[in-house]
Amino acid sequence: MVLDKLVKPQLFRKSPYLAVPMGFFFVLLAFVSTALVFPAEYSVIVVAFASLLTLPYVIKIFELDELNIDLGEIRGPPSAAEGVATDLFTKISMDLGNGVSIKREELDGWVRKCLRDGYTPQQIKRSLIENNLDKDILLLHDLGVLDEINARYVKESNFFSRHSRTVLFYCYLFLGMFLAFLGVYLFAGEHFKEVVFQHQLNLIYGPRGYFGNTTALYGIISNNLKVMLLCVFLSLFYGAGAILILTYNASIAGVLYGGFILNSVPLKGMTHIGAYLPHTTLEILAYLFAAVSGGILSKAFIGVEPGSSKLLLKDGLKFLLISIALILVSGFVEVTVPGMLLS
Repeated sequence: MVLDKLVKPQLFRKSPYLAVPMGFFFVLLAFVSTALVFPAEYSVIVVAFASLLTLPYVIKIFELDELNIDLGEIRGPPSAAEGVATDLFTKISMDLGNGVSIKREELDGWVRKCLRDGYTPQQIKRSLIENNLDKDILLLHDLGVLDEINARYVKESNFFSRHSRTVLFYCYLFLGMFLAFLGVYLFAGEHFKEVVFQHQLNLIYGPRGYFGNTTALYGIISNNLKVMLLCVFLSLFYGAGAILILTYNASIAGVLYGGFILNSVPLKGMTHIGAYLPHTTLEILAYLFAAVSGGILSKAFIGVEPGSSKLLLKDGLKFLLISIALILVSGFVEVTVPGMLLS
């Protein structure tokens, strides 16, 4: 795709917050594309087009198959925030054959940074070799030490910190798409809204949901669990298919909160937003974690790197358990909070 060549996906790995403008722009581009190609099926096709635009970036975030390492680019000692362990490396400089000197403690901090970005020791080793063949690398005979750094990193980190950049990328991406759908709904004409958001409006303003009906708790939870598991399976078997569910939920959220803003007096509108925001936020987080879980589990099942499957499997299952817990809590909040605030 042309867009992922113009803007490298690795940029969003390093700076996840940039996914906000990306998601916003892709949704607007999807609206234009749908108007040109499938104007009769606007409400569904725009979600599909926005998902297709985002898909290459989401896949690349999980793959992380490009790591161009040049030891000569490392400058100065790493910061304390990078968790440098001076007990493993002494301050012995290595002459790389081109006048560049690097201390082993600097390498330790730099490798930890790569591990936090999601790269495995195998990827780091391979890139070190491939991109530094022009240097007299005294490091090559000692590459096994990277496994020690990784073992220490795994011990000191946790499943969330190891995948925090992926989680943040999904959160910022969803926020950007939500803002785009909200903006279109707020500023579009009434006829345009009815055509563009037909499916979303029928879902929201059709037969009312279960708010305040505690007897429907089982139905709410079972339905949300199905959607959550769908996120896992789509991400697991389609690589990043869960982005379709997330985009669809972003469109529903944009229409829902846009309706609160347009159709209510300010105070009443804020009350409605406060009533719906807790459970919708919990549901969206559950779907986000489910998508992350599916992506991690897919890497674990295919054994993307030797020795990494076991850790990835544990991390993926932990995200899945958190998703289930969030669905249970959000179901309880949905049948209690709106009824209390809107009664």
